[in-house]
Amino acid sequence: MKDPIIVIGADAAGLSAASKAKRLNPESEILIFDKGSRISYGLCGLPYFIGDEIKDINELVVFTPEKFKEKKGLDVLIHHEAIKANFEDKTVTIKNLKTSEETDYKYSKLIIATGASSRIIPFKGVNLQNIFTLHSLDDGVAIKSFIQTKSPKKAVIVGSGFIGLELCEAFAHYNIETTLVEKVEKITPIFDTPMSEKIEEKLNSLGIKTLKGATIEEFIGNNAVEKVKIDGKMYETDFVILSTGVVPNTQFLKNTDLRLLENGAIITNEKMETNIPDVYACGDCATVRHILTGENVYIPLGNTANKQGRIAGINVSGKKAELVGILGTTVAKVFDWEVAKTGLSEAEAKKLKIPYFSKMIKASNKAHYIPGRGPMFIQLVVDKDSKIILGAQMIGSSVSKRIDIYSTAIYNKMTLNDFMNLDLCYAPPVAPVWEPVQNAVRVIVG
Repeated sequence: MKDPIIVIGADAAGLSAASKAKRLNPESEILIFDKGSRISYGLCGLPYFIGDEIKDINELVVFTPEKFKEKKGLDVLIHHEAIKANFEDKTVTIKNLKTSEETDYKYSKLIIATGASSRIIPFKGVNLQNIFTLHSLDDGVAIKSFIQTKSPKKAVIVGSGFIGLELCEAFAHYNIETTLVEKVEKITPIFDTPMSEKIEEKLNSLGIKTLKGATIEEFIGNNAVEKVKIDGKMYETDFVILSTGVVPNTQFLKNTDLRLLENGAIITNEKMETNIPDVYACGDCATVRHILTGENVYIPLGNTANKQGRIAGINVSGKKAELVGILGTTVAKVFDWEVAKTGLSEAEAKKLKIPYFSKMIKASNKAHYIPGRGPMFIQLVVDKDSKIILGAQMIGSSVSKRIDIYSTAIYNKMTLNDFMNLDLCYAPPVAPVWEPVQNAVRVIVG
């Protein structure tokens, strides 16, 4: 009898892979393991649960193991952690976390979709109580429970990535005085400085204190954190959120021949294959190809994980599929603004030594006479020689789907003139007569 397909990890990527493989080959045996107590949930919704827009944590759960079995015909064994892989024997060692029993399972194909965990920087005092991370449902429940039972007045968020930004809004719901700390010299480092400054201005106008280029020296308190020492100055706080990025859950693979990036991400090709035959990887533990640079990059995003899982599921079934790559298109809501990016920033183009020029414009999201209009800032990065659009950043009102227009243009290698010829919609309540994404190009072209 043929050995089963084994999937390690039961969230977006792993379950997408398993579901696709089962649909393509209903007779295949697929074993799915996950070390957690829950599967298939919306991690990106946690800031909105904490901010009380979502009342019940179970609203973020897509599938329970029972529901997944009912809908997909596949069992998921929770509380089962992969602790070792032997690629020569084609086995993985799985530990039952409830009984501590360890079992070796043979596989025909192996899909590693173990996700990522919060990156913990070993600051002095980091183990004090009321210092939280946010990368699981349990984390979200713990933070919300603390806020609603302890009624804290002050918070410090370490890291100004999208989770940090979204938590600023969540804490504002409770009138918590929030300080956002960033170690580099600009808030939300994936944006170029002019756009980063707009984000910082917005946060400051809403009462969020921002510290950039800041070094955390120590968390101070008896049992629980009471102060944070930053560049020699003390900041009182009732709790701290560490939002300093994630690390792939691949520790059990580090003594194998599997190729990893320096941060532990599994290197894959367009088919989600690794350098080991019959071993695939997808989701937040794996790399993906960047369309513009051709490099293997680590940009963990939920929609990318689902795409990677689908591709892995097709290929383990004997069919053929490739993920061309990504542009890192991403967006976050910051109070009544949205902040979004796709393709290369100016800093990235410069690092890659691509000849480029860049321009930022200000626009409105609606016709000037429509009530409720809001500002919009757009920065484009364009190849100086070919005039092909390389990247876009957008901040302000109603930008979330507009960034997708730029993403589509970059994917299709559109020049500025190509973009000017697009026939985009217009109506005063939804756009000015010159659609802002096109107006930004018009300003550049002249």
